Amino acid sequence: MRSSVRVLVAGSALVLTAAAGLVAFAQRKVDPPAEHARLDFVLKNAKGGVVDLGTFKGSPLVINFWATYCGPCKAEMPILNDLVAEHRARRLAVIGISYDDAAPAIAKFEEATPVRYPLLVGLGHEDLMEAYEADIALPTTWVIRADGTVVAKHIGAETREWFEAQVRAAF
Repeated sequence: MRSSVRVLVAGSALVLTAAAGLVAFAQRKVDPPAEHARLDFVLKNAKGGVVDLGTFKGSPLVINFWATYCGPCKAEMPILNDLVAEHRARRLAVIGISYDDAAPAIAKFEEATPVRYPLLVGLGHEDLMEAYEADIALPTTWVIRADGTVVAKHIGAETREWFEAQVRAAF
């Protein structure tokens, strides 16, 4: 009887060890392949000027999807303005892409709101919204390194500390 208890204990220990190994294996951190942001879109600003996102290659970039009616989006704008001012010498670029506002609404918004970065018209660019997962909720923010790899993408409003940490990681 004692030998069957020993076998049972040994078998249980073996099963627990194997289970612990599987858990450790499943929880290991593996660096996924770097995701690259698509910068092959051409948009317009509120005045009709053409802006090719490809021109931002080679600079760290923050893309913020917003709307004129979005309170959390507007709350992030002073933070983005500050980032532009603080990191201008390091060539940080920030752009705001309005999810569904027409050019006249963006122009009116720009007249009333100080913004130190380009605001672009995203209306009618469903492919862009889908590529950047900006069709889920606003604001949606992507932080991209100069080589085009994605540092962070976030749906929802964020704090100054979050933006600063992501921008530091982009350099």
